[in-house]
Amino acid sequence: MLDNESQLWVVSQFEIEIAEVDVAASLIARGFDLSGRWELDTASRARFIGEAPKERGVYAFAVDGNVCYVGSTQHIAKRLRRYESTDIRRKEFRGTRRTAFPVMGLIIKALKGGSEVEVLTIVPGSMRRKGLPVDLSAGIEKGLIRELRPECNRRE
Repeated sequence: MLDNESQLWVVSQFEIEIAEVDVAASLIARGFDLSGRWELDTASRARFIGEAPKERGVYAFAVDGNVCYVGSTQHIAKRLRRYESTDIRRKEFRGTRRTAFPVMGLIIKALKGGSEVEVLTIVPGSMRRKGLPVDLSAGIEKGLIRELRPECNRRE
């Protein structure tokens, strides 16, 4: 299992080598799409540049290839617009804004530091097992959070 530090330790006799792994590229190889990226506008607000699915699915934000947040939603494009409308200067926030506030703070800090922030998405569809609905989006989201332990998904 790779952690979000994206480092694979290789031990050989007396030396330890660190090999960098691009987690975002790994997700793309596993079926995610690169839907776009975040950029700063002239007022230093993050804006999504790209084409996001207008369906239920899972999205991930990756800073320089390292996943910092994984989420799922009923409509990915609408959720990204909500992130855009989050004003991190406000002192109070409710609902999904509780998540958006620290996530956007991290994204803006990364962008100001010259990092690239990509948006990855997957629309897994739906299925039934023995007549019961199976939520593939929730399963992928929870599995990735468990595997990658993204910074903004960690609970204090």
